[in-house]
Amino acid sequence: MGSKLTNVARASLAELLEDYSDYLIFNNLELWEKDNLRLLKLREYLKTEKFEHEYRDLCKKLVAEDFCNMAYTLIKQTQYLLDRLIESQEKRFLKEGGIREAMTRARLKYRNGSIGSHDSHGCLS
Repeated sequence: MGSKLTNVARASLAELLEDYSDYLIFNNLELWEKDNLRLLKLREYLKTEKFEHEYRDLCKKLVAEDFCNMAYTLIKQTQYLLDRLIESQEKRFLKEGGIREAMTRARLKYRNGSIGSHDSHGCLS
């Protein structure tokens, strides 16, 4: 279930990324390339505590091109992290199984007396 929700989140971000890209194109604004000096500076700034504390005020001050490129960059970074999470979820699923397997293991453990004890009516005590 978790990986399905993670994939939904990733798909939603992909749509949002496309919206920012379209906005830049339709308004004749630049989507900064990987080697753009402004993008490199932005990436460094996004890693700082200063950004964490000032992002609300910053968003109000930025011109459209800068704001869209910042949002685009943050979305790309979030997608990267979600990709790592999806990989981790897939590995965990292959190793441990899904919710049904976990429920079956818990039920068998319970039946074998590993969880709780029963009174004469079969109720946990």
